[in-house]
Amino acid sequence: MKKEEKPREEMPGEKDQRKEKQRELIEIRRLTGMNRKEFALEYDIPYQTITDWELGHRRVPKYFLRLLRYKVMLEEGRRFDAVSPAQAAGMKEVRRQMSLDYCCSLKDLEEGSGNLFTEYHPMEGRRRFNEKEETFLKIASFKGRLLFTGRPDIIRELQGRYAQTEAAWFMEPGNMRELNELTGRYGYRISHLHPFYVAFEQTPAVYDQYEVRLLERADIEEFRGDSRFTNAFSFQPAAPDEIGISASKDGRILAMAGASGDSPLMWQIGIDVVPEARGLHLGRLLVTLLKNEILKRGRIPYYGTAFSHILSQNIAIDSGFRACWTELVASKTGDFTENQHSE
Repeated sequence: MKKEEKPREEMPGEKDQRKEKQRELIEIRRLTGMNRKEFALEYDIPYQTITDWELGHRRVPKYFLRLLRYKVMLEEGRRFDAVSPAQAAGMKEVRRQMSLDYCCSLKDLEEGSGNLFTEYHPMEGRRRFNEKEETFLKIASFKGRLLFTGRPDIIRELQGRYAQTEAAWFMEPGNMRELNELTGRYGYRISHLHPFYVAFEQTPAVYDQYEVRLLERADIEEFRGDSRFTNAFSFQPAAPDEIGISASKDGRILAMAGASGDSPLMWQIGIDVVPEARGLHLGRLLVTLLKNEILKRGRIPYYGTAFSHILSQNIAIDSGFRACWTELVASKTGDFTENQHSE
């Protein structure tokens, strides 16, 4: 007679990871608005398998969850693009913001064509960061066009060089070397170069194993000078920290997300996860929760990161954001600052 094998005992931490995958699968399915049977048919997964995974009777394979998340996000994105009135209204507001940031009219962005070059003058309602001086130069690739604004002398020179340049390929290394050499003659260098993401709709998030706390302006003050949360909170007067949200377990804060009021229209999200909590998907959880709260308050949440920070970009995508524009800023040599744009 074959000896009955005992189930393998779970290693420390495995139970939490299994439950996290179980919750994530349920969250992905709820995002589609489908019940289990509809979801199984739509994505060609046996109904019993879906049931076992969601009830925790079987482990959800990590690789499968990643592929499923990607496919669902793609499918939902297509539906979102096709029918969502929230996106249409939200993009109108984003164009309004970009017109204020790049010193042009909304009509210029909605009806114009070709790259746009404007002399910079600070407009009421623009996005503001750590302002040390008036803007020398900033450039955005937005909706298939390049938007240039800055000091008149540099704008005239760039218009002669880049009027016909295709936006999609402008921020490649060759152009950036050329631009850096050009701005260097004026005593400036490219200081920031980032992709930016926006979101227009709330999405579900499951957090029953963590204590979640919403922080208002007064609450945020207790974290001034706390080196753990420098991405979440910047304490910049020009772009005040409006709200934050933390996730704790056993009385210890594991992650913190914060939103700065960069403009009356748009609040930017930053996220910090303490080293021992990385890999628990807390970045995605808190960015999703904070995004939802910002939308409830009538603002557009946006998220900026580095081109090379793939993990951060995936947090944005997994939290319901989508890429919207890329942007660079040139600052005076020696004035570069970490984490914050300089206008």
